[in-house]
Amino acid sequence: MRNKFFAAMAVVLLAGFLFSGCAAFHSDLHNKFAGNPKKNLQANRVNVLFIFSHYQMTRGLDAIPKLQSGYPVVHGFDDFFRDALNEFTNIKSFATFTENSSDVNEPARRKLRDSLMEKNDFTIKIRIQKEKSFAKYFFGIAVNSLSAIVFPIRYKDNYFVNVDIYDKNQRLLKTFTRDFSVSKWVETLMVFFYPFYPQQKVIEKEYVEFMHDIFREIESDGVLNK
Repeated sequence: MRNKFFAAMAVVLLAGFLFSGCAAFHSDLHNKFAGNPKKNLQANRVNVLFIFSHYQMTRGLDAIPKLQSGYPVVHGFDDFFRDALNEFTNIKSFATFTENSSDVNEPARRKLRDSLMEKNDFTIKIRIQKEKSFAKYFFGIAVNSLSAIVFPIRYKDNYFVNVDIYDKNQRLLKTFTRDFSVSKWVETLMVFFYPFYPQQKVIEKEYVEFMHDIFREIESDGVLNK
């Protein structure tokens, strides 16, 4: 009798995992540009350096945010950036540099970054930080496992974007911030939602939105005027 019970439980657990699904949804973009977009068509053409840094932090597990090495951190990031560049009208040329945690031990990489900052008229530092709660993720995994993915559980990631703009003399000109969250719900019946709300697509849409929104505000404010 006991063997039949455990066999039945195993079948239920296996079926739950085989037919489990997930659906992701995003929050609104906070601090979104509310002004009227303007173009700086008469502005002088400038050279700009974009410095990217991608951080991750699991609160309750990590002591500090960790700078992620290995590019790309987010699939399709180059395409998002290239598309958002269309918001600018007076960029003559641009360079990019992605910071890695290993840069502290690589003087050549730091020297390259500094030389690029000296050569360009403006430097735009874009820091993107992804955060999640270790306790909530641990609880969610435990409940999902014990319930064979029958009980719906939400896994939430928060994203914080900070953009600092410096002139050629490394004086801070302006700072822009944005934040949003992406929630992934896991539950057996979510398998029917997955084809329409996959997590990757939701994250990509938010990256496209915040990058266009920030670049549009920079353009409208005329920060890159020399």
